[in-house]
Amino acid sequence: MRIQKTSETTPSMASVVNEINNSTTDTYSCKNIDDRFNGNRIYAQTEIDTGKLWIDGKHIYRKVYYNSSYSQNASTTADVSFSLPNLDNIVNVYGSAKTTNNAIYPLPNSMWANISGMQYSWNISSFTSSGFKINTGSDNPLSNMKIYLVIEYTKTTD
Repeated sequence: MRIQKTSETTPSMASVVNEINNSTTDTYSCKNIDDRFNGNRIYAQTEIDTGKLWIDGKHIYRKVYYNSSYSQNASTTADVSFSLPNLDNIVNVYGSAKTTNNAIYPLPNSMWANISGMQYSWNISSFTSSGFKINTGSDNPLSNMKIYLVIEYTKTTD
């Protein structure tokens, strides 16, 4: 398919393309544009190109970590296996953890106190291409929590 681009000077012929290229005359197809916008709306446990670019011009990818019954002892740091191939930079991390009594806590950092004065805290840290760490405070083991963690990142291959 070809379209004609017009301007005040001589019009040029342009091709409709589905891939990014360095052309000054080609234009993106509706499918390409729709795919880019959809990436910004999709949350999945598989890697999604969000269609957004980071400040260094690299594509921003999104992947969701989900665990339906996460448990961990108090005062510990646990390594969580989660593949982020070719990880270059973490752009954003957010999500929530839900307890068995339906209390919901924001992630990546959460801190609260109960009526008896016990302090509860935990955070998510130290991302690598093979996972991340969860650190718990002294008063709070985690028991059967549902964890939803959205990770947005750039890759070394872009």
